Amino acid sequence: MPFISEDCPRSNWTSPIMPQTLGYITLVVRDYDEAIAFFAEKLEFQLMEDTDLGNGKR
Repeated sequence: MPFISEDCPRSNWTSPIMPQTLGYITLVVRDYDEAIAFFAEKLEFQLMEDTDLGNGKR
């Protein structure tokens, strides 16, 4: 289990670093298809939902 480096100003901590994850996120974007392409292709995020709400809204 990783611990804080001796170079860290808080090196007197004795507990391990907790793993961090991001579960869900919502973003407001200018162009939805462009944003999906960027996040899915470039950043390899997984699109969980893309619901058509009518009137050009998603």
